[in-house]
Amino acid sequence: SLIYGGFGGSPMHPELLSELEKEIPIIRTAQGYGSLERCMQCLEIKVADGVGNAVPISQRGEIWKRSYTTMTGYFNDREKTSETITSSG
Repeated sequence: SLIYGGFGGSPMHPELLSELEKEIPIIRTAQGYGSLERCMQCLEIKVADGVGNAVPISQRGEIWKRSYTTMTGYFNDREKTSETITSSG
């Protein structure tokens, strides 16, 4: 049985959460959303160029993250997975 349900990316409306809890008997839920101004302990973050090389401090780049909490791939879509997730995670 499902004990814990976590969700994030954007706020979840209370009515939607209530409907979810009626359909799936989850014992505990938690919402992770919002700016923390710092990286969570389970994340590795770097600012990189378009191919993943770290850029010097104060230069623009893309935020790349790696964590055991990050998805491992798109369901039945290896091509999209390889476009989105690097071989190092």
